[in-house]
Amino acid sequence: MHIRRLTPVDAQLYRSLRLAALADSPTSFMPTVQEEIITLTPLELEKRLAPDGHNQVLGAFEDDELVGIIGMVQDHRRKLAHKVLLVGVFVNAQARGKGYATALMNAAINTARAWEGVRQVLLNVRSDNARAKHLYSKLGFKLYGREPDAILVDGTFYDEELMILML
Repeated sequence: MHIRRLTPVDAQLYRSLRLAALADSPTSFMPTVQEEIITLTPLELEKRLAPDGHNQVLGAFEDDELVGIIGMVQDHRRKLAHKVLLVGVFVNAQARGKGYATALMNAAINTARAWEGVRQVLLNVRSDNARAKHLYSKLGFKLYGREPDAILVDGTFYDEELMILML
């Protein structure tokens, strides 16, 4: 297992896993597969994976296969730059239970710690996702809020919990 920052060279691997994530867990991600197919153009892929300071995607690899991803977003506005939002956390079904999610989360947390001025790591998690919430709590994240009816999928609303890790 190894974790590294993804670059535009990884675009097709990332796109494949991202679309698989949306298909596998439609209630855990905002876009639908169809929306992502339309919006995840080659230009958007390059933008998402290009080094731009602090926004980045980390990937977990088993041999040469990309099996997990996590996005990190830091607002560049001065008043909000002390926060990093973790997004799009996913490990494919075959790699679950092998420590990839923990490794990705730890890599993201350590990366955020290294960024000057960052004091908070935030994430949102579907309220009924007990496995993810357990992992996040184990890593020190604390619940600070709940958004009712945060996401609507096929006529069903899902709440999200807001979690924070103070660095």
